[in-house]
Amino acid sequence: MTRRPAFYFFLIIAAIFSTTLGFACYYYHQSVYKPITAAADRKIDLTIQPGESGFSVIKKLNDHQLIRSTFFAKIFFILQQKKGLGIQAGDYKLGSSMSLAEMYKIFQHGTFDVKLTIPEGLRLEEIAQIV
Repeated sequence: MTRRPAFYFFLIIAAIFSTTLGFACYYYHQSVYKPITAAADRKIDLTIQPGESGFSVIKKLNDHQLIRSTFFAKIFFILQQKKGLGIQAGDYKLGSSMSLAEMYKIFQHGTFDVKLTIPEGLRLEEIAQIV
């Protein structure tokens, strides 16, 4: 029984497609769930303004060299936003030992980093003036 050349052509195309898809999935996983570096942790201050888009946040992360691939970062942000998990405005401290997924989880909750020290013995009216 002889096989048709079309069958072999389809088999080769399917093998190439499967291999390419496998590499793409592997690189997506590396880009999203693995940090840039686990050893030397650089701390970066990042500010997200109210109404700022996810793509501009990705550009900031790329400028600070905190992500591997802007393409896969955009895909990850789109998938998270489809789930209803948006980002919040605020000031964030990020490190190079954080993965994109960890950063996104932090972006979901926003920040409330206002430190207020009230001296002892003040009355309510005096505290109101300080605040």
